[in-house]
Amino acid sequence: MKLSEAEQKAIKRIKDGGGSGVIDRYGRVIVAGEILPHTPDTFLRLVSKGIITGEGGRLSLYVPKQEKSK
Repeated sequence: MKLSEAEQKAIKRIKDGGGSGVIDRYGRVIVAGEILPHTPDTFLRLVSKGIITGEGGRLSLYVPKQEKSK
């Protein structure tokens, strides 16, 4: 899956900020107390690609659960 430069930067900032953030009432994404400069459509594209999950105004990087090895 190819990611745009803006998508890659958004993922890095979320990851560096602890892996999650919130959406404020103006549609801005806030991670670790910082308003990210990316447009909302950048985050919508990441959600549609399954890289970010969201519910109840929170966004988180999707980390697939690894199966336990036997």
